[in-house]
Amino acid sequence: GDKMMISCQLRSYQKFNELLLMGHFRSKEKNSYDIFGIFQEEDMKTTPNHLEIIGYYRLRINNQLYLSILGEGRKFFKVDSSQANASFLGILNSLEPSIIGFGLSPEYSPSRNIKIPFRFKYFFGDFTGGTKISGIEVGLGISYLF
Repeated sequence: GDKMMISCQLRSYQKFNELLLMGHFRSKEKNSYDIFGIFQEEDMKTTPNHLEIIGYYRLRINNQLYLSILGEGRKFFKVDSSQANASFLGILNSLEPSIIGFGLSPEYSPSRNIKIPFRFKYFFGDFTGGTKISGIEVGLGISYLF
């Protein structure tokens, strides 16, 4: 279906430190699918509207080490009640999850050309129906700048 997306970003530097805030909103209409060359629109909207806010503050510890403090929030909005029905997808779409995440990301630079970032984030959230979720995201990378 048709999509509307709005994004914004704020980035600020204080000497060697950096603040980044990003916002993203997405609204998608009903999906269409192809049946023998004829596009059919789904009976109800199955993709909820979505708002996401992400940010970090990156601190310089020394010439080789940085530490970022991470934060993230996501909100999904239920489908209009006029579109919801008793089907399984209707029940899923009536839920309004909110997810919050926070973490740390140290970055080590053994030379000017190599960066080794590590990321650790903890997420938690809940749905209107009382279901709780939580999880951990861990990442390790390497980048070579030339």
